[in-house]
Amino acid sequence: MIIQALMEDIGISIPARNLLTEYHLPNGQSAHKPLQILSCNECADRQIIEHVRQQLKEQGCDLYALIEVVGDYQLDELDQMLNTSNAHGAQLKVLYFDYKKSLL
Repeated sequence: MIIQALMEDIGISIPARNLLTEYHLPNGQSAHKPLQILSCNECADRQIIEHVRQQLKEQGCDLYALIEVVGDYQLDELDQMLNTSNAHGAQLKVLYFDYKKSLL
């Protein structure tokens, strides 16, 4: 992540969190995308969930799953995980999952 690297260059370490999102578009179609966000160590999972949910809601989308990929990954690697359904060897942490919404 470029911003993270720039911050580290000036001596500030802010960890990036790698996220895979699953959500419904305004037309009801399922979609997904990878995200990387910088977060302070004090940021709780629920704050991350609410932030992502709100960002998607502003676009008319409805979040139904949020998964964190623990480790150091580039955005294109996360995208490949989503598009090939292959996260072999990656440590995954389910932050949020709404079963009923996932069935729509």
